[in-house]
Amino acid sequence: MNAQINSLDVKEAVVNPPAYGQQLRQVARAGIRFGRFLLAGSPAPVSITYHVTYRCNLSCMYCPLPQRTPELTPAESLELVEALGRRGVLRLGLSGGEPLLRDDLGELVRAARRHGTTVSVGTNAILLPERLELVREADLLLVSLDGPREVHDGHRGIRAFDRTIAGIEAAHAAGIPMIFLAVVTRHSADSIEELLRLADNYGTQVYFQPVLIGQGATEEDALRDDELKALFGRLEALKLGGRPVGNSLDHLRGAQRNPLFPIAGPCPARWLVAAVQPDGSLAPCCEWHRFELRSQGTVPLDTLSERFTALRRPPCESCATVGNVEARRLAKLSPSALLQALQVVLPMPR
Repeated sequence: MNAQINSLDVKEAVVNPPAYGQQLRQVARAGIRFGRFLLAGSPAPVSITYHVTYRCNLSCMYCPLPQRTPELTPAESLELVEALGRRGVLRLGLSGGEPLLRDDLGELVRAARRHGTTVSVGTNAILLPERLELVREADLLLVSLDGPREVHDGHRGIRAFDRTIAGIEAAHAAGIPMIFLAVVTRHSADSIEELLRLADNYGTQVYFQPVLIGQGATEEDALRDDELKALFGRLEALKLGGRPVGNSLDHLRGAQRNPLFPIAGPCPARWLVAAVQPDGSLAPCCEWHRFELRSQGTVPLDTLSERFTALRRPPCESCATVGNVEARRLAKLSPSALLQALQVVLPMPR
C-alpha cells in the first residue's frame, strides 16, 4: 500500500494551522466515505489502480507486461477517470508501464482531484525532470527504486539509477510527496540498509516487495522461504529501530510465519481494490496472473458499476504483493491499518 507516513510534521502543523485544519477535514470526509462504503456498499471499489499504458522506457528483469497493447484515447481516459470520480472512488493510482509517457497524465490527475479523489502516480522517475508539470498536482509519487546504483542498474538497466535519482531530486525540490517501492531479489537483499539511508535523505519511506517467480524472474533471482523470513525479520528490527520501513509490522511479522500468505482474512480484490487495464477492461486486482479474470469490453461507462460487481474474486492460494497484503489489513478493519491508510491517502496539503 502507498504511504507517506512521515509527511505530517507537528511543527509545520503549528506554524500553518489552516493547512492542518484542511487535513482534519479531509480525514473526516475520507472516514465518512469509507464508513458508507462498508455499511452500504459502493458503485466502485474504494481504491482503483488505472494502468494508463504498458509502454515503458526501461526493461526491468522481472516485468511481465507487454509493451504493445491497446490504450484508451485521451478523451476516453478522461471520461473513465471522471466516471470513477462520480462513483466515489477514494484513491486512484495512475500506473503503467511508465505513465509519464502519456501526455494527458496531468489532465487525468486534475480530473480525479476535482472529484475529491486522492491521486498517486507510480513512476520510475526518469522523465520527471522534464515532465514534472504532469504530476505537480498529484498527492503522492510512488517511485521504483530497488537499491544503490549497482543493484538498481542490475535490475532495471544501465544508468537507470542516475536518471531515477535525478527525477527524485526534481520531485523533492518541487515539494511533491513520494515514497520508494523496492523489488527485492537475491541480488539486492544485502543492500536494504543502503536504500533506507537514501530514503532518509529525502524524508520518505520504503516499501519492500519480494520478487515473484514467473514475472520475468527465475528461481535463481528469488529468495527462498528461509531467506524471505530472515529478510522480513531484519526489516522488522530496522522498523522498530526507527528506520523508514513502510511495510506494516503486521506484514513483517506475518511474512516471517508464511512469506507467501503473510496476512489471512478476506480478499480485498473486486470490492475494496480493483484495477483498470490500458484498454479500459477491469480486473479484480493488479496481479498480472489474474488478468485473465478481467472484464471484456470497456463501454458504455454507465455500466461501470455493473462491470465491477460482475468481476470474479481471484481464487488465490497465496498473496504476497505488498499492496494487497496491506489492503487485507483494511478488510479486517485493523485500527492501525485504518490509521495508516489515512496517512497514505491524505498527505499534508502543500
